[in-house]
Amino acid sequence: MALPRPGDLVIRLPANTRPPGLRGRAGSPGRVSGFFLKGPVPLAWLAGAARLRGRALAVGILVWFMVGLKKSNIVTIPTDRIAEFGMNRYAFYRGLAALERRGLVTVERRRGSMPRITLVDGDRDRPQQEHHATRGLAEGVKDDTQK
Repeated sequence: MALPRPGDLVIRLPANTRPPGLRGRAGSPGRVSGFFLKGPVPLAWLAGAARLRGRALAVGILVWFMVGLKKSNIVTIPTDRIAEFGMNRYAFYRGLAALERRGLVTVERRRGSMPRITLVDGDRDRPQQEHHATRGLAEGVKDDTQK
């Protein structure tokens, strides 16, 4: 019995049977329906939150979600959003306090209302650095072309 050729194993579907995300140009996912996390989210920020105990990472993701939704680094989290993430307010406050101790957020607590959370993102505060090819030589690096 002969082995099948690679072309024999390809299954071709008509265009109308493809899932909605696969229509259009190759590599374009199409439109995302529903809510989503707006990025880019710095991996170092997420890694710092992931190393914390409890629900700190979930609170961090919720903060990033609200920052993307409101287009502001200062947000308040509605209690219904906290419930969507399976947390009660006490778990939320503990996770928020852990993020604050780590220096990932600053929190302004107000009696009788939800705290105002300011996202501390070192990448956004730091000016964009030029690519090393467009920058001058680094300190301690000798240039062979100059005398």
